[in-house]
Amino acid sequence: QPHWHRLCRLTGPSDRANPRFHELFGMEQGQAVGLSTASFYPDEATFEAFGQRYYPALGRGERVDTVLVMQRSDGTDFWCRIIGQVLFAERPQEGSIWIMEDVTDRRLAEEASLAADRLKHEFMDNMSHEIRTPLNGILGMAELLGTTPLAAEQQELVETLTESGRTLAALLESVLDFARLDSGAARTRRTPFSFANIIQGVVSSFGGAASQKGLALTWTVDRRVPELVVGDGDGLRQILAALLSNAVKFSETGRIDVAATAQALPPSDSSGAPASLAITLAVRDTGIGLSPDQLESIFEPFRQADGSKTRRFGGAGLGLAIAGKLAEAMGGRLTVASTPGVGTVFEFVAPYELPGRAAPSGRQPG
Repeated sequence: QPHWHRLCRLTGPSDRANPRFHELFGMEQGQAVGLSTASFYPDEATFEAFGQRYYPALGRGERVDTVLVMQRSDGTDFWCRIIGQVLFAERPQEGSIWIMEDVTDRRLAEEASLAADRLKHEFMDNMSHEIRTPLNGILGMAELLGTTPLAAEQQELVETLTESGRTLAALLESVLDFARLDSGAARTRRTPFSFANIIQGVVSSFGGAASQKGLALTWTVDRRVPELVVGDGDGLRQILAALLSNAVKFSETGRIDVAATAQALPPSDSSGAPASLAITLAVRDTGIGLSPDQLESIFEPFRQADGSKTRRFGGAGLGLAIAGKLAEAMGGRLTVASTPGVGTVFEFVAPYELPGRAAPSGRQPG
């Protein structure tokens, strides 16, 4: 049995205490009976603070469940979970019953875990600075070198150096983004933005890469999507960029279609007007597709379809992992459906608010 029980007045002596209670506080059997409630606290101030915070709730018949430091008969402190309630809500003065459990090991493990997380965050922040500084120096010098008179072969080497540096910088940012999202340290920002403008901007940035491969790249925004919504526009931009990068990379022929649709959520007040809506962003491609086994790990970090595809197509395998974490942080979800040799569809669904309940006026380019 993990719990220890005692029966007592709210502020008076203990009337009864079972053997496990005596064991918990290091007492001989029967020694706890008659002792003041304050005897089990480290000091009078701790006892008074507990009473001021929780006794009013007990007096109202409410249940108390908390963790605090208690003291054994030999003077040693320990973390204790305390659950208490009065016997009769209408007559709280007649006594209360308490259940206590030593949770010291659990508390120390939680504190150790939090300390480890803090150290990890500090390490990531320090390392990001230590790596960024010399990397920015390398990129800066390479760009300056590229502006000087160079032979053709030297110019090619400088361009390779610059491109490699930029690739390394992008990889560093991806690793840091994933670390922040995985630890829960990242925070989303909710501001008004144009859904259509973000889609148009991101799609345009991939137009050149798609054109080089002969891929048709289109986008549509349903008329039910408002001109402005309130949400994390930067997160949406990053998710869409990851999905389009994946679609362009793994599609050799065919097309990539981006579509946004909206569905009103239930009203948040009695006016009947929807205060928010769910917007679905779908990215459909005619790429190599994924098997059911590959779908299970598609959002895991440093994973692509398999090792051979990693070597063929390149990339660290962090884009979709980051997109999945971002979707969760934004209160949404990212799902995927795919057929090998046919193509893949990613869908990102998240809730958005309406600034001033803006009237829908979506765009649909030709």
